[in-house]
Amino acid sequence: MPPVGKQERRPEEAEPQLEKPREPEAAAENAEPQAELKWKFQVLADREARWSESRYWRDFAIGHAWIRVIAPEGDYDSWGYWPDLWSGQGVDPRAPWKSVPGKVLHPDEQHVPNAQHTYEIDAEKAQKVTDAANAKESSPGMYNLFSYNCTTFAIEMARAAGVSPPGGTLLGIANPNSIYQGIARMNADQGLDAMGQRQVENAGEGEE
Repeated sequence: MPPVGKQERRPEEAEPQLEKPREPEAAAENAEPQAELKWKFQVLADREARWSESRYWRDFAIGHAWIRVIAPEGDYDSWGYWPDLWSGQGVDPRAPWKSVPGKVLHPDEQHVPNAQHTYEIDAEKAQKVTDAANAKESSPGMYNLFSYNCTTFAIEMARAAGVSPPGGTLLGIANPNSIYQGIARMNADQGLDAMGQRQVENAGEGEE
């Protein structure tokens, strides 16, 4: 009978022991794509009424703009800038030029968007815009319908995220109607509708 020691050194029995140290290394290589997953930043708008509609002026149906930051796994957070309605500090329609105390609503789920544009950003930029939005929440300042409103805030946060914001001003005044149009134009350049969905060729042809 051959010595036992020679049986233990047979190559076919030694190979599995040599492969074991490589397993953690292979697992790390498989995990690398997870680190590359992108965060998303969104600018959203709800155009309640067009400029030409009487209710825009009669009912003050101005609309709203706000932002979201979406994590790679799908969780998201949102912020929007408002007059502090929750403390009775709304804009007076009889004197809409007057500033009132502002408030960052976090999360902001008061409106349903009818336009949104999505950007891919990295984790560092996601943290920067999150920090900027939270800082504004801590010190909201004064809301002014003409100089610093919800759309101004959304544009400012887009810049904090390091992206080019949609056009959102008319005659130098930021407003939801204009940012809605800016989002729609940006999306159209990518073959998307106002909500960022892929357009079907010839769908809606002839519609306004």
